Amino acid sequence: MKKRKWLPHVVAVVALAVFTVLGLASASGSPQQTAARQQTQVPWAGAEVQELDFATFLEGNLEEGETHWFSIRARGDFVIVGVSTPETFRLRAFDSNGIERQDVLGDARLIAIQTWVGETYFFSLQGADGFVSNSYHIGARDQRSTDEGQEEARRIAAAEAEEARLRALENFIFAPSDFNPASHTSVDLFRAAADARDLPIMSNRQEAMSNQAGVDMFAGMGGGMSAIANLAGSFILRYASDLTFVRQNGLDITFSSDANDITQTMTIDRSSGLQAGQRIRVYYTVMRIPLTTWDVVAIEPR
Repeated sequence: MKKRKWLPHVVAVVALAVFTVLGLASASGSPQQTAARQQTQVPWAGAEVQELDFATFLEGNLEEGETHWFSIRARGDFVIVGVSTPETFRLRAFDSNGIERQDVLGDARLIAIQTWVGETYFFSLQGADGFVSNSYHIGARDQRSTDEGQEEARRIAAAEAEEARLRALENFIFAPSDFNPASHTSVDLFRAAADARDLPIMSNRQEAMSNQAGVDMFAGMGGGMSAIANLAGSFILRYASDLTFVRQNGLDITFSSDANDITQTMTIDRSSGLQAGQRIRVYYTVMRIPLTTWDVVAIEPR
């Protein structure tokens, strides 16, 4: 069997690689030593670094020749740092390795940098040429990307709207648990009666509800879709009117305007418990299926 003459060369190459790696490792030191050495080279080495947060301002007094250092831990896509000072101050931004950021937006007193969540960034405050001394306030705020910010704003708005809806329902005489007063347009009874005559005639309640659901979907899309919804018009009116209770007979309930110059009988699926002459706000729907029907959805005291 022939000898494998290439084997000693491979062993030699591997051995050389191992010794090279070991040599580099010993030269560079441990990760802790490397980090410590880097920290002694950063511009703020040996200086007092004050930590900024997103809720409060820090105040101080800068003397001639001084540099004050600040740090902040990013929690969004941008960090904006501002200082309330004369223009003789200058703000600069650095990453955690001590490298000055060249992509700074803003001016000497209000700057913004793009950040990574969880990373720490450093800011220096110095006096410009001719500076002697002055006091200052410095603060920071963060900003998420536009999409995330808008989505967060939508979530907050939805939560606030839901809280307001639930608070409002506490005062209602009766209302479905999922009822939203904002979905009903406020009109007087004369306007409601006039609009009811212009509704398209549907063969049944289901057809009217299905067509109205399509209109609502387009309207919710915004832009050109809202224009389509407006052209389609309404198949169901959702109105609210301030009325006076007249009487109830079974599922039929009659209201009048406060001036008693128009009355309207609607249907209701329960006993209202109202007293004659009681003034209330009635939320109702109107559709033509094919006869015009007025259905009470909710009643609120006034």
